[in-house]
Amino acid sequence: MIVRIVTLSIAALALWGCSQESTPPAEVKIVDGVSAPKVDMPDVKIELAGDKEIEVGCAMCIYKMDSAKSCVVAADISGTKMLLTGDHGIDPHSVCSATTTAKLAGKVENGKFSVTSVQQ
Repeated sequence: MIVRIVTLSIAALALWGCSQESTPPAEVKIVDGVSAPKVDMPDVKIELAGDKEIEVGCAMCIYKMDSAKSCVVAADISGTKMLLTGDHGIDPHSVCSATTTAKLAGKVENGKFSVTSVQQ
């Protein structure tokens, strides 16, 4: 009897799911041809002083970032791919077929890495 009740309960949950309400999707903001979800949370505390080599590449061609709809520069910072903003001077098309490294200085702002200086 108990086995039958448990089996029916599991079957009912599988068919109808739980009754938790889903959260609405985040607002999407288009910047430089790239859509990114708007996230209302404090900036991640990542700052680089420009003394460490960081891999950079095309967000769309190399890193396959879902939010990239065109060729824009992104960096792999500690395993996290982030779009670069600011005057980084890196041509996105120069990193479409292969990554390169650069010494970046800056910090994360609004989910993107805001570059203050670059050494290639």
